Amino acid sequence: MVFISYAAEDRSVADAVCGLLESAGMRCWMAPRDVAPGTAYAASIVEAIAGSAAFVLVLSPHSNRSPQVLRELERAVSRDVPVLPLRIAEFPLSPEMEYFVSSRHWLDALTLPLEPHLARLLYGVRAVLDGAPVGGWPGGARPATAPGPPSEWNLKHYVYISDAKVDMALAQLPAATRRALATRLELPAGLLVAGSPGARDLGERVARLHAAVEAVRVGARVGTSLGLVYFGGTTERTTLGLGGSMKHVVGEVGWVDTHSHSVTHVLLGVLQKELRRELPAAGAERPRHRADPTQALMAVSVATHNLNGPEQRLEFLAKRLLSGADPYGEHGQTLLGTPLYVALAE
Repeated sequence: MVFISYAAEDRSVADAVCGLLESAGMRCWMAPRDVAPGTAYAASIVEAIAGSAAFVLVLSPHSNRSPQVLRELERAVSRDVPVLPLRIAEFPLSPEMEYFVSSRHWLDALTLPLEPHLARLLYGVRAVLDGAPVGGWPGGARPATAPGPPSEWNLKHYVYISDAKVDMALAQLPAATRRALATRLELPAGLLVAGSPGARDLGERVARLHAAVEAVRVGARVGTSLGLVYFGGTTERTTLGLGGSMKHVVGEVGWVDTHSHSVTHVLLGVLQKELRRELPAAGAERPRHRADPTQALMAVSVATHNLNGPEQRLEFLAKRLLSGADPYGEHGQTLLGTPLYVALAE
């Protein structure tokens, strides 16, 4: 079990740490979530620390002066529970905090986005649980540099990650470039080798995604059909559709092999079936050739406008497959793409 110690002001970071570790199959304990009703708060914490194999400390100016965090830290040290500090801001340690952590390696998570730092934390925790001593971190204890996307990117809730496209992006990089990228992001170099077999946990998938975004960088609704996930949305000037394989949906039950075949080549065919269902039977001229760009743009427009369900704001990075003037004249242009990732936006 992993005990997560944090100040109340840093709850969002602690929740992110807990979510990532638990998605990787590690049981976590954090207050007040895991304090059973009717039990003494202090006793529950002491028992949880005693039963933990690792202690993650969210180290911040708030926890630096928190008597509760210091008491938890003292209990962990007194019971020889390995302590892994995650420092999320630069600040001078208080004498009390310095007494416990000054001699320890900590992981700096001083830049956004947070995910690459959490991926390295995952490796450190996993090493401790596997019996390795707490003597360092993957890539060393250097402050990490924010990866390619703009620094205003924050913690994201991913709903779709195309591991196949991540592999394609990483495979195009020279080995020396991959090594340099791994060093910059402080990730194990082997993590960025394209096509490596076996299912990956979410932390590894996110870390690889950020590396791929760095390599390729120079309101919306959701529907599904025939193993296809389709995201669509409109603005005053644009109708947008994004299609990809259901196997890349994060958390989709029943799909294990994330390195599935691409559905890009059947995307237009699926949309054109939708189009044939929706167009009037009489009075509408159909282009004779299935690959006619006007028919394809009509398919995107029909599929996007017929989506049902609640609207959500989404952020994405996608490869453009098709674009042109809106065939219905309602918006300036119609675009179709296939995403590298899709995440919920603030």
